[in-house]
Amino acid sequence: METEQPRDEVNKVNETLQTTTDTGNNESEILDEQVKNIINPITTTRKGKAKSSRTTKNSIYLVVALLFIVFIVLYNNQEWFITNNALLIQFYGLLWVAFTFWLIRWIFTNDLLNPKREMIAHGEGDPPPDLVRKRGFLDFFVGDDGRYSMVRLQVVAWAYIIISYQVAVLIALKINYKAGLMDFKPVFTEEVLWLLGLSLASYVSIKGITAAKSEGNSIQRATPKLADFITADNGLDFSKFQMFIWTLIAIITFLAQGTPFIVAARNYNDRTLINRLFEVPDNNKDKPPVPLPSLPWSFVVLMGLSQGAFVGKRLVPTFKISEAKDKRKLEIEELKLASQNKIKLLEESLILKKDDPAIIKELFENKTKLSDLDRELKELESIT
Repeated sequence: METEQPRDEVNKVNETLQTTTDTGNNESEILDEQVKNIINPITTTRKGKAKSSRTTKNSIYLVVALLFIVFIVLYNNQEWFITNNALLIQFYGLLWVAFTFWLIRWIFTNDLLNPKREMIAHGEGDPPPDLVRKRGFLDFFVGDDGRYSMVRLQVVAWAYIIISYQVAVLIALKINYKAGLMDFKPVFTEEVLWLLGLSLASYVSIKGITAAKSEGNSIQRATPKLADFITADNGLDFSKFQMFIWTLIAIITFLAQGTPFIVAARNYNDRTLINRLFEVPDNNKDKPPVPLPSLPWSFVVLMGLSQGAFVGKRLVPTFKISEAKDKRKLEIEELKLASQNKIKLLEESLILKKDDPAIIKELFENKTKLSDLDRELKELESIT
């Protein structure tokens, strides 16, 4: 018995030591897990920033290299390029304008023009609210409700195409030994100005309609998706879809119409002919040797009808069954609360005035009303 008792005590001590060791190991594991939870986000953030920085640098190198290669091709004036250069010049204009947009955006989003930039970078000041979120080129297309806007896409697309076309004409004149940048004149046909004006008018109208509808109500900003360009809350939006198709056709037609003009600006050897290229067509004068890029007036009218259908649809109130159901449910809840309070007061009054017929009748009516409201609420919840 004396021998067994020390053994039992030794076993208890060993169990206590083992429990302490296990507890220490568990605490150590928990501590390690907490440290990992703290370190992992920091590491992930640093990796994300490093990856983003590398992506930005690689994009810059790629664009600069592409611009340099195209410039070399333009400058060397190869024989195959002399006869087939219009598309490449147009592509170079598109690329150059895209790079300029990106450069301007990079300067402003990185706050390079802010004299306090170094202080902000070292944590000695708060950045402006607009610079907390890095804005990208796609923000040009985001409307006031947070979704991608078809009318904004159209305005930006037309502005981008027209500007890049002017840049392409400048490039064509620059590589023409008989011409120069001084021969350039930014001229546009009435049809193109009308198309751009229709897009801008639609943009302003839609913004005004959105502001009027949101007056007194908070706008719930959604997450932008590419499908927003041709869809609405109820699915595919035909007014958006048809405007997208007509805009795409108009841009392709405009670029195709501009190809002969760029070829002429690149290859003409007569300064008189080059100057006549930039003359606005007039019925009282001879027409230019190559017309400015334009679209038929019938197509401009078609685009106007397309824009009118799109804006008109936004003016018509849209019925949403979910909104109507939520509104009615809120009204029912308010009526139920009022009836419940009324019933409570009537029951208290009935205690003081027993068997009062008027109180009993009013109490019955309110209970019936409350029952009807409960039934209507159940019917609303069953509607999908």
